[in-house]
Amino acid sequence: MSEGVLDNQDFVEWAPYITEVKNDQRTLTPLGFHRCNEHDYDNFYPVAKSDVETLKEYKKKGLLCLDKTDKFGDPLDFRLFKSGDWGSTYRDLTLLYRPCIPRVIT
Repeated sequence: MSEGVLDNQDFVEWAPYITEVKNDQRTLTPLGFHRCNEHDYDNFYPVAKSDVETLKEYKKKGLLCLDKTDKFGDPLDFRLFKSGDWGSTYRDLTLLYRPCIPRVIT
């Protein structure tokens, strides 16, 4: 993410989490994230030859990567599924982009 509005906590908040619904009970698991580093990029799936230059451009701007462990160091379960029926058991990844009220500097 280039420095600017999308990377400034005065203007926006990113909130990734896993939503799981089972037996009509909803569980939200907040996920940590960080600016991707070279180790993260090395673990990406290989991109198609036609997308190599696009990935280079994204790297220049910077991407956000999800943390693989929770705040206690325990691994997170990233298995996602959906049965297709409304009200059924599912597990999905949600990424909220919340505009914030900017600080007023006087």
